[in-house]
Amino acid sequence: MKLEGALLPNGLWLGTGIAALMYATLFLLPRRPAAIRAGRLALLGLLVLVLRAMLLSAGYTVDTWLDASFLLLGLLGTFILALGRRMWILRTQEADLRKQINWACSRLYLPFNESATGQFLFTIQDNTYGLRVLSFTHRIQFVLLPPIAAHRKVALLVNWLSKQYPEPLPRVHITLKRRKDQ
Repeated sequence: MKLEGALLPNGLWLGTGIAALMYATLFLLPRRPAAIRAGRLALLGLLVLVLRAMLLSAGYTVDTWLDASFLLLGLLGTFILALGRRMWILRTQEADLRKQINWACSRLYLPFNESATGQFLFTIQDNTYGLRVLSFTHRIQFVLLPPIAAHRKVALLVNWLSKQYPEPLPRVHITLKRRKDQ
């Protein structure tokens, strides 16, 4: 069964493009610090590819060059994002990020040295773990995190950084209050 002129594949690519544009806007516009995590974008890209594969199995073939181009770009982009899953893009100033890393390391008793500007080396029990910060603009920083299997103090640092730099999607805050008559 071959379905031509399919609205669903085009709608999938259009919806993905609109979602990506909204996500980038939520990252760039607010004043609060935020982070884009490559690993999570890879999961979203995989979800879009799975949805397109389901459409392929339902009979919506790849007929146009535009659909084929988006499919190829989706595969390539998801693969690249999966390889760079330890990379974050932070919306903050480099000096503020450096202060936060210094403060967190002093609280965790995590010894480090900055061998070059933005190259943090943590030495624990004869092992060295690196965290690299590259400044793209004065407000956008690229951060390459240490491997997942790093020492627990380094893992605590990364976990703390993820709390300081949430994703750009708005979060719902729930406040529980007691009623005065109880």
